[in-house]
Amino acid sequence: MKMRSGFDPHVSIITEDATLAPKSRLQDPFMSEFAETFRAAANNLSVRLDGVTSKEELAATLEDELRGLYHGLLVMFDGGTALADQG
Repeated sequence: MKMRSGFDPHVSIITEDATLAPKSRLQDPFMSEFAETFRAAANNLSVRLDGVTSKEELAATLEDELRGLYHGLLVMFDGGTALADQG
Protein backbone atom coordinates (compact mmCIF):
# COMPACT_ATOMS: atom_id res chain seq x y z
CA MET A 1 0.00 0.00 0.00
CA LYS A 2 1.42 3.39 -0.96
CA MET A 3 0.50 6.46 1.04
CA ARG A 4 0.47 9.85 -0.63
CA SER A 5 2.39 12.61 1.04
CA GLY A 6 0.59 15.81 2.04
CA PHE A 7 -3.13 16.16 2.60
CA ASP A 8 -5.82 17.02 0.11
CA PRO A 9 -9.36 16.30 1.34
CA HIS A 10 -10.53 15.87 -2.24
CA VAL A 11 -8.13 13.01 -2.95
CA SER A 12 -8.18 9.55 -1.46
CA ILE A 13 -5.26 9.01 0.94
CA ILE A 14 -4.71 5.49 -0.38
CA THR A 15 -3.58 4.99 -3.95
CA GLU A 16 -5.49 2.81 -6.39
CA ASP A 17 -3.08 -0.10 -6.01
CA ALA A 18 -3.96 -0.58 -2.32
CA THR A 19 -5.14 -4.09 -1.51
CA LEU A 20 -6.42 -3.77 2.07
CA ALA A 21 -10.01 -2.90 1.27
CA PRO A 22 -12.10 -1.72 -1.64
CA LYS A 23 -12.64 2.02 -1.87
CA SER A 24 -16.05 3.13 -0.70
CA ARG A 25 -18.03 5.67 -2.70
CA LEU A 26 -18.52 7.44 0.64
CA GLN A 27 -14.83 7.62 1.60
CA ASP A 28 -13.91 10.82 -0.21
CA PRO A 29 -17.01 12.81 0.82
CA PHE A 30 -16.51 11.65 4.42
CA MET A 31 -12.83 12.65 4.47
CA SER A 32 -13.64 15.97 2.86
CA GLU A 33 -16.24 16.73 5.54
CA PHE A 34 -13.86 15.51 8.24
CA ALA A 35 -11.15 17.91 7.04
CA GLU A 36 -13.63 20.78 6.72
CA THR A 37 -14.59 20.34 10.38
CA PHE A 38 -11.00 21.12 11.40
CA ARG A 39 -10.79 24.05 9.00
CA ALA A 40 -13.97 25.52 10.47
CA ALA A 41 -12.64 25.11 14.02
CA ALA A 42 -9.39 26.85 13.04
CA ASN A 43 -11.30 29.71 11.42
CA ASN A 44 -13.58 30.06 14.44
CA LEU A 45 -10.60 30.18 16.78
CA SER A 46 -8.89 32.79 14.65
CA VAL A 47 -11.91 35.06 14.90
CA ARG A 48 -12.78 34.35 18.53
CA LEU A 49 -9.23 34.74 19.87
CA ASP A 50 -8.68 38.10 18.20
CA GLY A 51 -9.76 40.19 21.21
CA VAL A 52 -8.90 37.80 24.05
CA THR A 53 -6.88 39.50 26.77
CA SER A 54 -6.88 37.16 29.76
CA LYS A 55 -5.75 33.58 30.31
CA GLU A 56 -9.16 32.71 31.71
CA GLU A 57 -10.94 33.98 28.62
CA LEU A 58 -8.42 32.16 26.41
CA ALA A 59 -8.97 28.88 28.28
CA ALA A 60 -12.77 29.24 28.13
CA THR A 61 -12.69 30.02 24.40
CA LEU A 62 -10.42 27.09 23.60
CA GLU A 63 -12.50 24.73 25.72
CA ASP A 64 -15.71 25.85 24.02
CA GLU A 65 -14.27 25.48 20.53
CA LEU A 66 -12.77 22.06 21.28
CA ARG A 67 -16.08 20.91 22.73
CA GLY A 68 -17.77 21.91 19.47
CA LEU A 69 -15.09 20.15 17.42
CA TYR A 70 -15.44 16.93 19.43
CA HIS A 71 -19.22 17.07 19.16
CA GLY A 72 -19.09 17.59 15.40
CA LEU A 73 -16.68 14.70 14.92
CA LEU A 74 -18.75 12.35 17.08
CA VAL A 75 -21.89 13.22 15.12
CA MET A 76 -20.01 12.57 11.89
CA PHE A 77 -18.65 9.23 13.12
CA ASP A 78 -22.09 8.21 14.37
CA GLY A 79 -23.54 8.89 10.94
CA GLY A 80 -20.63 7.06 9.33
CA THR A 81 -21.36 3.99 11.44
CA ALA A 82 -24.91 3.84 10.09
CA LEU A 83 -23.56 4.05 6.52
CA ALA A 84 -20.88 1.38 6.98
CA ASP A 85 -23.08 -1.21 5.24
CA GLN A 86 -23.02 0.94 2.11
CA GLY A 87 -19.37 0.13 1.51
